[in-house]
Amino acid sequence: MNRAALIFAGAFIIIAAVYYSFVGFGEVITNDSSEEYASGDLGIAFEYPSTYTIGEHDLGNGERAHRDIVLIAKKDLPPPQNGEGPPAITIEVFQNNIENYTADSVIRSTNFTNYKLSSDGIIASTTVGGRDGLEFRWSGLYEGRTVVVTGPNWVYAFSVTFLTPDDAIIDDFERILTAVRFK
Repeated sequence: MNRAALIFAGAFIIIAAVYYSFVGFGEVITNDSSEEYASGDLGIAFEYPSTYTIGEHDLGNGERAHRDIVLIAKKDLPPPQNGEGPPAITIEVFQNNIENYTADSVIRSTNFTNYKLSSDGIIASTTVGGRDGLEFRWSGLYEGRTVVVTGPNWVYAFSVTFLTPDDAIIDDFERILTAVRFK
């Protein structure tokens, strides 16, 4: 081998070693960029990772306003045909100026949440956006966690579904909860 080829090969090996010592051999994914959702009607705003797509649906009827906001990782789209949807983060928003529910009454006495699927029945205190709330875990097709916060006009039920306790969607859910602002 000639000298130029040896120098080129050596430089290539050094550059590759330095590169892989910083980035590793896997795919590099950054979740640092985010999007913002805001609704004056629902009195809520939050940031979410830009690796998610967001959809909003009006599920209300003549008796009660009800909207849901669904976040699904872009990598999980499109969902499989004739199959279950992927793990997701959802925010269910229900009109609350009729019964003036508390978080506890929403969890224990309505069908707004999956509390009936809670295997241990434990309800814990938490705070979201400066408001007191309650949370619980449940198990169905997926494992899940729901956090309920109420206000004078709206009930907010934040939920995440996941397969294992190490799934990245759980950290993304926490990021969203810490970014919630009520208006």
